Amino acid sequence: MSSPLLIATFRSEAALRHAVRRLVEQGVPVHDVYTPYPMHGLNRVIASRDSRLPGAALCGGIAGCAGAFAMEVFMAVIDWPLNVGGKPLNSTLAFVPVAFELTILCAALTAAGALLVRSKLLPGMRPARTIGGVTDDVFALALRGRDGTHEARRILADCDAMRIESKQAR
Repeated sequence: MSSPLLIATFRSEAALRHAVRRLVEQGVPVHDVYTPYPMHGLNRVIASRDSRLPGAALCGGIAGCAGAFAMEVFMAVIDWPLNVGGKPLNSTLAFVPVAFELTILCAALTAAGALLVRSKLLPGMRPARTIGGVTDDVFALALRGRDGTHEARRILADCDAMRIESKQAR
């Protein structure tokens, strides 16, 4: 069972920034911020975790590179050894272009797949869209239920929040 969210919506970026700063100064942790466009520096203010997407891309790239070298060594040395001009069968320099291409391909596909899975955008998955309008013109912030105290509601009202409501998180 997930905890309820206290959601406040704002008309402008400045009002949202002001509310976030006031909440952080009072020691109220902000769960998440939803904006129609990226607001640089805001994730440092709310102390959110960095994305794990680069790590997923790195793992995909390493797997692609290792798979490419393993495939090329198997094909050139074990399965179909072919002596061309007295060169060694496992000529690593000849393997680099294919390994590089597969590294980039696997890293990109892993990053795209991880993003789609984490965002619940695959076919058949229901996206967890908590707040309407944030893709158009609404700025919003969410506090976890235990952090949505009377003090937090007062701060949000003082910062010109359009609407303050409680919703059950999915």
